[in-house]
Amino acid sequence: MLIKKIFIILFLNIIAVADFIRSDIGIVVDTNTGLIWQDNNTDTLSSWEIAVTEFGRCKTLTLAGLEWRLPNINELKTLINYDTSAPATYNEFVNTSLNHYVTSTTYMPDTSKVWYIQFSTGEVLYKEKTGEGPYYYKCVSNR
Repeated sequence: MLIKKIFIILFLNIIAVADFIRSDIGIVVDTNTGLIWQDNNTDTLSSWEIAVTEFGRCKTLTLAGLEWRLPNINELKTLINYDTSAPATYNEFVNTSLNHYVTSTTYMPDTSKVWYIQFSTGEVLYKEKTGEGPYYYKCVSNR
């Protein structure tokens, strides 16, 4: 009986896939996490600090009447589709550049660095916060 339960759990994990719904105003809803993603541009930032400040691009975004912010690394990782590359994301994200997208998550062994995702390959990496841009970003909302 235990083997049957393990098989069922493994089988359910395998078939669980990301489900996204794209709107015509440039937002994508993740029906699994409930997160809402901005996908109406491929803007860049000149510095990481601009992305995370109170007056950063996500905090001041006015789209669909939602409150936006820069995602953390775990949230942004939900957009990686390891079955594809260039870009390594799902088809609903039509405005994803083949570059690195920064997150709000500091790399804890070295707080001068920040986590990001290289969407040309789906790699999760870190880089200097104060380095030269461009810094690509996707804003996220939970409501």
